[in-house]
Amino acid sequence: MRVTKRICYFAVLVLITMPAACSFAAITSLYNLPDSTFAEQQNNWQGRKEYEEEGLHILVEFCVYDTENLLKPEEQQLADALDLSGRYIYAYQVWNHPSDSTQDVLAFQLLTAEKKAIPESAYKGDTGCHDDESSGVAPTPKVSVMQGAWTFDPCDLAPGVHSWFLVFSSDFSPVKGDFKVEAPSGGDFPGPDNEVPEPGTVALLGGASVFLVAGRNRKRRAA
Repeated sequence: MRVTKRICYFAVLVLITMPAACSFAAITSLYNLPDSTFAEQQNNWQGRKEYEEEGLHILVEFCVYDTENLLKPEEQQLADALDLSGRYIYAYQVWNHPSDSTQDVLAFQLLTAEKKAIPESAYKGDTGCHDDESSGVAPTPKVSVMQGAWTFDPCDLAPGVHSWFLVFSSDFSPVKGDFKVEAPSGGDFPGPDNEVPEPGTVALLGGASVFLVAGRNRKRRAA
């Protein structure tokens, strides 16, 4: 009987978590920045962050490429498509969550770890962008006049929409920094250093909590 109950609990858990996990997996599977050759050795060279505040749920992927050591064809293709003069290419892609966000993104700007603008001395050339070939939205103008900042037209980077690859180059490594986003409501929010959990991890944590609750209920009934 207990085994049957546990199977029922697990079946309910799967039914509850699967739609959410599949939805999140569908979003994260759209990230398409080329992997960095040195991502495994330098764990701060590539990753994902997310941020939620005031009607915004933003997902950001970042990656750093060493143009003197491009070993993967997709890395080389990205570098060849960009007119940047620094040794390192820093690339970002911004996603506006389709179901959790209620606001557009009007601006995306890089910051240092101290939440300050990255100094111009860190840049080699201007900021830029590149078509991600996956229905992404280009910033306006396509090359920002500001260092480390990209702006978008209203309604362009709406919920469910993602940006092109947003890039800059530098001779300093790494200077990926943090970020902030601007929404139409006037909110100006610094981004966090939170890693996006995998859907499988979320499901496992949910399963553990269900079994803990079930165990407590059984103990109460026995008492």
